[in-house]
Amino acid sequence: MAGPTSARVNFVMPVQINLPVGGYKVVYRYANGLVERGHKVTVVLPKSLEPRTGVVGEVKNLVWPRIHLMRNPGGITWFPLDPRVKVIFCSDLREKWLPEADFSVATFWRTAPIVNGYSPRMGKKLYLIQHFETFAGTPEDVTATWKLPLDKIVIARWLAAFAESLGENYTYIPNGIDFDEFGIDVPIEGRQKRVGMLFHSDVMKGAWDGINALEVAKERHPDMTAVLYGVQERPWMLPTWIQYVQKATSPQLREIYNSCSIFLHPSWTEGCPAPPAEAMACGACVVAAANDGVLDYLTPGVTGVTARPKQWQELAERLSDVLGDDSLRTAVAHAGSESIRQYTWKRAVDSFEQLLLSKG
Repeated sequence: MAGPTSARVNFVMPVQINLPVGGYKVVYRYANGLVERGHKVTVVLPKSLEPRTGVVGEVKNLVWPRIHLMRNPGGITWFPLDPRVKVIFCSDLREKWLPEADFSVATFWRTAPIVNGYSPRMGKKLYLIQHFETFAGTPEDVTATWKLPLDKIVIARWLAAFAESLGENYTYIPNGIDFDEFGIDVPIEGRQKRVGMLFHSDVMKGAWDGINALEVAKERHPDMTAVLYGVQERPWMLPTWIQYVQKATSPQLREIYNSCSIFLHPSWTEGCPAPPAEAMACGACVVAAANDGVLDYLTPGVTGVTARPKQWQELAERLSDVLGDDSLRTAVAHAGSESIRQYTWKRAVDSFEQLLLSKG
C-alpha cells in the first residue's frame, strides 16, 4: 500500500476512446472519488489490446502515446476527470508501460486475462463487471473470465446471481448518480406530454422499438412531442417530428430530462443503465423494457412502468397508458425520484474503498 490508509490503483481500460461511454463514466467516477480520499489512481488507456511486434512495431509502440497527445492535447474532454487522476495513454497493456500498484482493476472481459497475468508488482487483482459482455465475445469466452482468480465486483443483482451460479465470490456495488449533475428543476406536475429517449445504433439498445412505440403513441396523443439524444449524427430515418440532440453535454442532458414528463427506455439488455436513473432523478416517469439491469433499481408499477423486452407494441401500450393518465405519471415520477436518491456515488465509492482497504 502507498500509505496506511491509501492505495495505488490502476484501472485497466480496454481501449482509448474520447466519446461518452457509460462504462467509462463509471470508472472515471470511481477514479475521482478515490483521489478525493487520498488514493493514487491511474487510468490506463491503450491504443490496442494486442502489442505490435517486430522492431518497427516496437518503435510505433513507443511513439504512439506522444503522437496521440499531440493530436488530442486536451486528453479526456467529455468527462471532468480530477487532475489528480493520472492518465496513461499507451500502445498496449503490457506491464512495462504501467506504474507499480497495490491494485490493478480489469474493466472489460478482454482485459481480465491480461490483468490476471500481471506480476506481483501490479498488486492485487480485481475485476469490475458491468455487464455479461457477450456483445463483444462468445458466451464461453466471457464466462471463462468470470472464473479467473480475480476479486469480482458486480454492479447489478442479476450479475451477482450469475456469479453465484458459477460458484464465484463477488462484491455487489451498485452504481451511483451524481445529484449535483441531475436533479429536478421543473415541477413534475404540469409537465407537457414530452418523451425523451437515448438513441444508440447497437440493435440491443432497442432504439427502433422505442421509435415505433413513439409513433404509435403520437397517433393516439397528437399533442405529444419527443426528443432523442445520442453520440452519432441524426439518424436519417428518424421521423421529422422528433427532435434530436447530438453529443449532449451534462447540462443539456439535465435540461432534456427536465423538459420531459416521460423517459422511454427500450433496451433489450443492460448491465445497469444510467439514462433511466438520471431521468428519474430529474423527475421523468420511466417507461422501460424490463431488462435485468433496469430492474436493479426500478420497481414495476411503483417507480417505473414496464413492458417485456423486444415487444415494441407492448411498450407502445404502456407509453400510451402513461400519456393518458397524468395521475399515474406523477405518482410514478415522484416515487422514482425519491427511490433513486439512495444510489449515491458516495455510497458506491465508500463500498469500493472498503473493499480495497479490506484486501490491503
